[in-house]
Amino acid sequence: MWRFYMKKLSISEAKNKLPRIIHEVEMGESIQLTRHGQPAALIISIAEYQLLVSRRKSFSDTIASFRDGLSADSFIEDDILTDLRATDPGREVWL
Repeated sequence: MWRFYMKKLSISEAKNKLPRIIHEVEMGESIQLTRHGQPAALIISIAEYQLLVSRRKSFSDTIASFRDGLSADSFIEDDILTDLRATDPGREVWL
């Protein structure tokens, strides 16, 4: 659905042409709104928005995929961590 060319309009132009912009977006066009020549917003159709949202994974799904990709030998053994831990008593605490 993404195109290499996207129509660009300034926000002030868009205010005057809103009904036409809505019609173009409903027909599949995506329109970038600019403020002082810099991208400020993007107007896309409901269908394109729903497609984007449906592809997005939830945080828990992303974590589960990450965990599934780990192998059993990729974890650090406790004895290695024990060797890495500081053995000094730390600073003196005054109460």
